[in-house]
Amino acid sequence: MHRPAPSRLAPDPIPLERFLELQRDDLGNILAELESSRAKRESPLNPDAIEALIRVMDRHDYQTVSLLGPEAARAWARRVGIV
Repeated sequence: MHRPAPSRLAPDPIPLERFLELQRDDLGNILAELESSRAKRESPLNPDAIEALIRVMDRHDYQTVSLLGPEAARAWARRVGIV
């Protein structure tokens, strides 16, 4: 299956290790990029999952994804579309 080339607006692929280090503000920036017109269509990332992750982090006052714990952080990575 042919996959279209990513647009300049689509965020670069994020390695799992980098995802685990992301702060809440980083996720907000990624979400803002995804919500731009073409980036949302071409990115493998799930903006709804990113938004849900931000809410969870806000609720628990977590500053980085890794504070969720290893298993939960990896589960969120799958839900977001990182792995």
